[in-house]
Amino acid sequence: GDHRFNQFTDHRGLTLFQVGVFSSYPDAEKVRQEILKKGIPEAFVVAYENHERISVTQARERTGDLSLTLKD
Repeated sequence: GDHRFNQFTDHRGLTLFQVGVFSSYPDAEKVRQEILKKGIPEAFVVAYENHERISVTQARERTGDLSLTLKD
């Protein structure tokens, strides 16, 4: 995956950090686990389709990538 790092402020005024662009959930989850180990307990995976946020479950169903258990 692409491990670009983006920082931005959302509509609530929260500072968010976005790390990476991945084509599969297992790749994204692997990086999320690395981030958790570095002490960022709020790390989570998000999915986008055509620049619109969709649930990770929807993304995994559409790609057939259901290999890991997911909390969405």
